[in-house]
Amino acid sequence: MVGFGFAAMAATHPFLRSKRILLLESGPKTQYKKEPNHRNRVIAVTPISRRLFEGVGAWKAIQDNRFQPIKRMKIYEMGSNAKLLLERSNPDDDMGYIVENDLIISSLEAVVDEAVKHSDTKDYPGSMEVMHNTVVEDIQLPKSYDAVNMPRLLVRDRAASSKDAIPIEASLLVGADGFRSAVRNTSGIHTVGWEHDQTAIVANLNLPDDYDPTIAWQRFVDTGPIALLPNEPAHQPSGIVASIAAAVKLAIPKSSESFTPPKILSVDPNTRACFPLLFRHSSFYHAPRVALLGYVLFCGKKVSPIDRGLLNLFTCLFRDAAHRILPLSGQGANMGFGDAASLAKHLNEALSEGADIASPRFLRAYTSDRQRSVVPMAAFVEFIQALYSTDASLGPLEAPSGSVLMGLRRLSSTLGISDAALSIRGLGMDLVDSNNLVKVQSNPFACLLS
Repeated sequence: MVGFGFAAMAATHPFLRSKRILLLESGPKTQYKKEPNHRNRVIAVTPISRRLFEGVGAWKAIQDNRFQPIKRMKIYEMGSNAKLLLERSNPDDDMGYIVENDLIISSLEAVVDEAVKHSDTKDYPGSMEVMHNTVVEDIQLPKSYDAVNMPRLLVRDRAASSKDAIPIEASLLVGADGFRSAVRNTSGIHTVGWEHDQTAIVANLNLPDDYDPTIAWQRFVDTGPIALLPNEPAHQPSGIVASIAAAVKLAIPKSSESFTPPKILSVDPNTRACFPLLFRHSSFYHAPRVALLGYVLFCGKKVSPIDRGLLNLFTCLFRDAAHRILPLSGQGANMGFGDAASLAKHLNEALSEGADIASPRFLRAYTSDRQRSVVPMAAFVEFIQALYSTDASLGPLEAPSGSVLMGLRRLSSTLGISDAALSIRGLGMDLVDSNNLVKVQSNPFACLLS
């Protein structure tokens, strides 16, 4: 498996304990140290993802350190009184858990270390090996499916005195190597997607002692969404903040005390970070036998031509290598955990039926299984982004004079388009809030709560 992180979830799954697994990680081993200030990169873990962590034995390390349960999420928007309260059918149940990313990686590394230590024993009849600080210099994939041809990698250890690459062969190559996946690119698996010309900003925010840390907040403003994901009191990692200035100056609605967000006291120094927002989705999560030709239209956008010819076999993808969506309630990370569990399940089915671990039949089943979950959520997130992006092009008259954008906004103001869009959004949010069944189905956590 190329990549650590989410790959460790699949590698340590009980279904695969009888296999020989090698994890290749480009970075050093993660050492989590609990400090007063939280790290600014956090993940909203859903209850079903928590059960996956418990299944591989990684949740205990998280419990022994720190995490914050979320009971409710309050959502509202600028320009209207519309609001939405999301919670479980039993208000005492947790919607999710805010956990530092480094703690998640460290907890999985601890499980992997145990697997390495107990390899070739009764509990771990297979073997586990991890190589950190590695560079994959070359990937050679067979173009025909048979037992003789296998993927071959040339791997170099940065820490080793020798600069010679180590040849490695594997029955199945799993790409968990991120958005710019070398495994995906070498396999010729096509992706569709686009950039949103927006940058997300995250930071740690200091809040008063009297705020409720079990409530997450999200507000839609004309510059993008502002989210507040609570952690332990005093030091508060924010979620996706389109503008730190907007977050600090977050207006407090006077009409409803129950929808009054906590006052932001300050932004922790040296905790601000940013990353671009984009959408990218692989046509397959495994390398199929036949490639499609030509151009594809996806959501009205023309994407680049697909590579011609026969695609390479013996490979599969998950997490960012397979899909990357806009961040909303931590869905991208939780879909990655789901990928890991599904891949382990389908590989176990292949082995149980006496098939090869890289059997195209079971890798196709993995792709179908995951895309049924990922594609609807990705479409939902893109729809929400499109619904609220009208403010950027049809909002207040603040564009440079004489620009095309100013012309659009003047037309919008004359025809009342932006006001109509705002009214429709507000009405929709109120209707969802008043209907419990619809609220559950539209909950961004819904498909992963179970």
